[in-house]
Amino acid sequence: NQCSECDGSKGYHFQGGYCVPTCPLKTFLLNTRCAPCQYPCETCINLTSCLTCSEKLYLFNDQCVEKCPNGYYLKDKQCFRCNPLCDTDSLFLSSSSSAS
Repeated sequence: NQCSECDGSKGYHFQGGYCVPTCPLKTFLLNTRCAPCQYPCETCINLTSCLTCSEKLYLFNDQCVEKCPNGYYLKDKQCFRCNPLCDTDSLFLSSSSSAS
């Protein structure tokens, strides 16, 4: 049986005609319904905050970017702040030369 709404007080959310206890991957809870994440988010916690990004994009401060900004380095599809004591040029050179 399909539903048109769910009892949120019992911990259920509406998703595609059914009441589910948790929103599936690539969706987030919006009021009492599971809403799809919007591009460029692959997974998200709301309309504006990504958890992971679509292909060829990287996570930076809950947003998806094409490349990490200066002072940040890429690891596991996320941008992390460089150690302020490091020279970012030498960090880049050492990481790119080790890849060859």
